[in-house]
Amino acid sequence: MKLINGNNLDVLSEIPDNSIDLILTDPPYEHVMGGMKSKRYNVGSWDENSYMNLKMSQFKHDDIFIFLDSYIPKMKKVNMFIFCSKLQLAHYFDYLNNHKKLKFDLLIWDKSSKDGKYSMKSSKFFTQDIEYVVRIYESGISLNKIIDDTTGKTKSSLYMKRQSFLKPIKIPHDSPKPVKLLEQYINLTTDEHAVILDPFMGSCSTGVACVNTNRNFIGIELDETYFKIAENRIREAQTLVI
Repeated sequence: MKLINGNNLDVLSEIPDNSIDLILTDPPYEHVMGGMKSKRYNVGSWDENSYMNLKMSQFKHDDIFIFLDSYIPKMKKVNMFIFCSKLQLAHYFDYLNNHKKLKFDLLIWDKSSKDGKYSMKSSKFFTQDIEYVVRIYESGISLNKIIDDTTGKTKSSLYMKRQSFLKPIKIPHDSPKPVKLLEQYINLTTDEHAVILDPFMGSCSTGVACVNTNRNFIGIELDETYFKIAENRIREAQTLVI
């Protein structure tokens, strides 16, 4: 496990080219600023005083192009899962249109509960009960066959583009991702001992997923508070595995 506190573009030299098996990351979103007018639902990322609105930088077209151009050379073969907002989809598709050799899939994280309930509701727009995940890869990268130990058959549910997991509530981060979902992406596209990179580590959910799946991990985080949280979560995860 290697955790780096710094700007991911400033520490590029610490990561050799052609050394990374998978990039699994959650960069800052491009999002609507200012929050919601409804006080009843003005919480989390919609709160005008939230960390996301006040401190987190907007990750727009040029930022996405620079990020991909900088980190794709670090990979053995292009193999990426990138969480993103609706506004960013056009930027990723623009990049892919300019790089015809790259392939992609658009995946969905469904955050609603089994009964369809979700905490964020409004009569003015569609509920944000999903998040998008852009998978970018190249020829030679295929999905692993995962067998169900109970039935002896392929776990077909893992290969669905939409995966349902409730949003984690105990992770100290404004936009945490489910560790189990990250584990699925890791198991489907890498083997044990592969090197996984998260250039926007946050509270280190990807790192915890790597511990749980016996992968090596490199995480980069600029915010010192989140970096300390990441260090603690990795230590706790390693203790549980041991």
